[in-house]
Amino acid sequence: MAHKSHARFVLGAVAAIIAAAVVTAEIPAPAAHFDPLTASKSTVALWMPDNQNGASGVIVAPGIILTAYHVVASGDQLTAETYDGAKFPVTTTWTDKTDDLALVSYKGDIKEPVAKLSCAPLETGEKLAAVGHPMMRAMWSITHGYVASTVTPRLDGITQHIVSLDLTIIPGNSGGPIYNDKGEVVAVSDAVLLGQVGYSASLTGLTFGVPVSDLCASLPHVA
Repeated sequence: MAHKSHARFVLGAVAAIIAAAVVTAEIPAPAAHFDPLTASKSTVALWMPDNQNGASGVIVAPGIILTAYHVVASGDQLTAETYDGAKFPVTTTWTDKTDDLALVSYKGDIKEPVAKLSCAPLETGEKLAAVGHPMMRAMWSITHGYVASTVTPRLDGITQHIVSLDLTIIPGNSGGPIYNDKGEVVAVSDAVLLGQVGYSASLTGLTFGVPVSDLCASLPHVA
């Protein structure tokens, strides 16, 4: 019962943030811009139990991190690490396997900025910046690019609402935030389709992201 109550609290908190994002999207906002340091501090590394393999996520509310479903799908206990080096365990609170999204929660007073979400739909050609923890290294990276296409079919024939990106995403960035030029999180890094170059795989193949608008649409139905 306590777990269900906590889940309802987390979902309610994020639903309130999303509602604010929807309203804000309809009101002209003060000029804002993407700030690399703030974005990096909102981003966390998510470590697997072996402390060797990891992914990324982004703090979207106090105690709540948005990431990709495939990051938490194994059910392993994950540990989050902030830009400043703080480490703490996280608990999976909500998942959407279809859209590859998940929310994990943590306890404690973590002094990191909360990223702002945007529920506005993405547009082809929109400028983006992806932040993540690539290749399981002790570093944060930022890459810049554009939305290449807003609808991309899955290779197995199932069409998921993901966007194709003209943007470098490196393994380890999965679940990390993708920002627009206003500094709002508009998508989550989802996958890299590696291209074959000789006898090795290229890391510059097709890249995909899940729009935050999918979270905005899904969460009210489960909250």
